[in-house]
Formats: sequence, structure tokens, C-alpha cells
Amino acid sequence: MQKSPKLNVRRYLPSKDFVSNLREIRAFRGAYYGNNLLESLEMAGLLRPKLRLRWPDPVARRMWLEGHSDVGSMQEAVEPDGPRWGAAVRLENSLFRTTHPGVYGDIPHPFDEPDPAFVEFLQRPAQQVYQSHQDRRVSVANEKYPELFADCNVRDFYSGWQVLVAAEFADIGIHFRLNMADAEAARRARHAVFDGRRPADTWREITAPTRALNGFQSHEAALDAVVWSEEEADHALGRILRDHGGGRFWLTEDQAKAYHQAQIEAARKAQEHYGVQSPAILELCKFLAERWSDWEFEGRTLIAHAYKVYLAAAIRMLRMAAGMAFDDIKESVGCQSGHREFTLDAVWPDWVRDQKDRLIRTLQPAVQRECPGAMTDDEIIAFADFIDQERQDAVFLRLESFERHAFGDVDARLAGMSSDLQGLTVAVEHVARAMGGSGDHLHEMFRNLWTGTEIEKLLKRNQNDVRRSIFSPSMNIEEKAEAYSSFKVMIEGWRSSCVAKAIAADLVTASKLRGAVHYAFPERDHLEMEKLFVAVLRAAALTHAHVRRSQQIKISGQAGLLPTEPASKEC
Repeated sequence: MQKSPKLNVRRYLPSKDFVSNLREIRAFRGAYYGNNLLESLEMAGLLRPKLRLRWPDPVARRMWLEGHSDVGSMQEAVEPDGPRWGAAVRLENSLFRTTHPGVYGDIPHPFDEPDPAFVEFLQRPAQQVYQSHQDRRVSVANEKYPELFADCNVRDFYSGWQVLVAAEFADIGIHFRLNMADAEAARRARHAVFDGRRPADTWREITAPTRALNGFQSHEAALDAVVWSEEEADHALGRILRDHGGGRFWLTEDQAKAYHQAQIEAARKAQEHYGVQSPAILELCKFLAERWSDWEFEGRTLIAHAYKVYLAAAIRMLRMAAGMAFDDIKESVGCQSGHREFTLDAVWPDWVRDQKDRLIRTLQPAVQRECPGAMTDDEIIAFADFIDQERQDAVFLRLESFERHAFGDVDARLAGMSSDLQGLTVAVEHVARAMGGSGDHLHEMFRNLWTGTEIEKLLKRNQNDVRRSIFSPSMNIEEKAEAYSSFKVMIEGWRSSCVAKAIAADLVTASKLRGAVHYAFPERDHLEMEKLFVAVLRAAALTHAHVRRSQQIKISGQAGLLPTEPASKEC
């Protein structure tokens, strides 16, 4: 199972944290994730840091010297005590404290509204000419090392959302197709590149990301606001949790209200700070949803997940700042990138809806047409609705898991199917009780629910067979296999008899398998396991249809057991 990437939604991410985010989404295939990667993006003009902290050379030398007291005197100017040095120390301390809120409390970030004394230390890389990382280093030549340079004078900071920009531009450029596995072809290609020649005749331009670039440029303020809102809401939650000391627990009612109010305030303050209103955030949602759809279609699920993280943050901001409901946002975002359904329904599928559809599709071929006690589509849908309304989600979970084990590429498929089948029998017992069945055992509930029918008579006449457990504790492996084989013969005999016995066969199958859940299940045939699972599921569905019909018959004053059952042999 693929893990979801862990992303830092922060407005001032140091380079190393930003690189970690890039590594999480595997944006650059085959690349080493380090400062060289960020430098190459900046050099190409594709991605620049949001903010750069650059100490004047004398300040940087003094900071370096305080950590290297054994090198003797410096060969170049070192910042003396004074206002500039004091401002640098205050800024450095403030940055340190913002990364340790548990110790120093929740303090404003010094970059948000910088002290005038800090301004000379801060740069906007987007407004500057590119300078290589090597050239921007500061000389820290000293008595011990006469020629020495350090990079302690510069720190780059990125906004968390810029990870999306980097992902979009990972493959931009001109791509030459050639056989690099051929050593000679690879050698010629390298020489061609070094000589400024075309390395191959087959090439193509990858320019699709330029459309995404336009989107990021137009939505930059909205993205900054979303990150601000999300980060400040997290800080508010941190304040609430500060005295709890870890572990899992529920927020009190007062804490939940305080957190909700803090989310609202953070969202509105972010709007004010960046000058964006709800319509701009809504347009951002459309852009993010479209990009999610494209990456999901391409099979790049990690990058798609990164878009999902920021889309969720944007939606939360809309809900907090404007009080919009999710369904309203979903309709406003609409269908992006050719989706026939609302794109947000694709991003966050309705689990219950999908599980009901799965259940209906499973039952339709099993209880319609010539099947004994055939059910209509309306009755199948009513059963799925009943499972949902009565919170019998275990049926959905077992069916979903069974399909994964039966049809997926997973380990221990038969063991998983066996566990799901046994779990379904327990879930069906809960469903029967929710229908009004009484008794301590599933076979008693079924008999109670089918009272006054030919099926009840069959269950009573054969109660010794029905109630007898398939296995007993004293049985060895061979005896259990023989007992299970006898059970299957009995069930097949009932199923091939008449409608009532065929329905009863499903009820007995479910009941007897429910009674055998404490034993290892001996079935090793994949297809037989599928048939048993459907039979147990069908037992619950047919019983629900019968109960529902009986209630309708009482209202209309009609008589009859199964109005839709086909003609069959006498039992």
C-alpha cells in the first residue's frame, strides 16, 4: 500500500524542508534531491525562493566566527557590536523561536511584518538577477585557514505550495529520444551536448507545463492566503493542545468551539493580509482540481495527492471565511478536465454511495431473472439503503475486502476471502436483528422473520440439520473436511429442489457458516468461496425483500409469500 506523502503546508520553508517535500512526491525521477536541484531550477528561471535571508558579509563572518573560536583572527572585516549586529541577533533568535512553539509559545513570524531593522537582511529573489550558490558564498579566511568560504550568509525560504510548481516543471524542456543503454550511442550523445550539437534526430518539446505556470502566476496571492490560513489554524490547534502531553483524546466542547473560531479568524485574516476574497479562492479551487485530475489521469498519484492537500486547504478556507457548504463549493467547481461527475466527487468519492453501488451490482445477477425468489431492482436498492440507514457498514466493508482479495493482486488471497466470508456471516446476523429478527442464533432469527411461510416450515422440519454445527471441537482435519463436504452436498440438494428450498439453502448456508466462525474454514476453491459469499449475502437480501413485501401486503390486505417468485416444483 502506497503511503500518502507528508507535506509541510508552511509559508516559509527552509530549503532542506522544501527539498524533503519534493522527495515525498517523487517529482524529479532519477534526480538527487538536494540544493543543487533547487539551484538548477532557479538558474533556469523556473522556480525561485519566496524569500531570501542574506546577512551582510561582516555579519555573516561574525556569526561564523562565534561557532569557530579556534581559528584565530579573521582576515576580513567582522561586524562590531552595534545596531546592525543587534538586529541580526534579534532576527536569528526570532526565527529559532518560531520553530519551537512548544518552548517559546506562539509568536508572530518575523518575516510577516518585519521590523524595519530587519529589512536590509531580506531579499525577494524574483526581483533579483540569479547568482550561483558558489559565487554568493562569503569569505571566512582566517589565521588558521587563509583561504576559506562558507555559505552561512544566505538562507532561502520557499512557500509550501511551490512544491506544485516544481512538480509541473520537472520534465519541461526539449526531450531527445535515444538508446542510452548503448554505450557508444550514449558517448556520442554526451559529446554532442558538450559541443553544442543536437544529440539525436528524434526529439520533442515538452511545453505543457507553461499553462500551469500561467495558473500559478494568476493564483499566487490566493495560494499564499490559503497557506497562511492553514498554518495559523494549525498554530491555534497547537495552543489548545499545548498542555495535554500527547496521546489521542477528544477535544472538549469549549476547545472545539475555540478551534473553530480560530479557523474562521485565520481564514479572514489571510484574506485581508493578501487582499483576496472568496471568488478568488473559488477560482483557485477550480485550478487545483483541474491539475489534480490531470496528474491522477497520468498515474502520478503522489503529485496528485500534493494537489489534493492544497485543494483541501483552499476548501477549508472557503468554508471558514465565507461559510460555504462543501456541496455548494463542489457545484461551483463543477466538472474539470472532462469529468462527467463533479470533480470534487472524484477527488473525495462518496464511500457510502460507492459501496451501495458495489452491493447492488453484486446482487443483481444473483437475485434476478430466473433466480429463486427473484428480486426487483427497487428491492435490491431498498436493501442497500437499509444497510446504510441501519449503520450496518460491516456488510459494505466485508464485500469491499472480499473483492480486493478475490480479484486483486494481494498476498494470502484465500485466507483473506475466508476471513471476509466468516466476517460477513456475523454482519448478516446483525442485519437480521436490525430487520426485527429475534433469538440468540442466526437460524432462529431467519425462522422468526420467515414466520408463516413454507420456508419457516422447511426450517422447522429440518431443524436438526439446520441447528447442527458443521464442525465440532473433537474433529481432526480429515473429519472436518468430510463434515464440510457433507454440508455442501446437503446445500446443493436443497438448492436444486424447489424455490422455497433454494431460498432456505441460502439461509441455512449463512446460519451454519455463522456457527462455524471459530474454526478454520476448509474451503480451498476460489470460485466456491465466491459462491458461498454471494449465498450469504443473498440470504440477507431475500429476507429483507420478504419482510418488506410482508409489510406491504399487510397494508394492502393481500395474501401471498413471494409475489414475484416463479412457478416451481412442489416442495
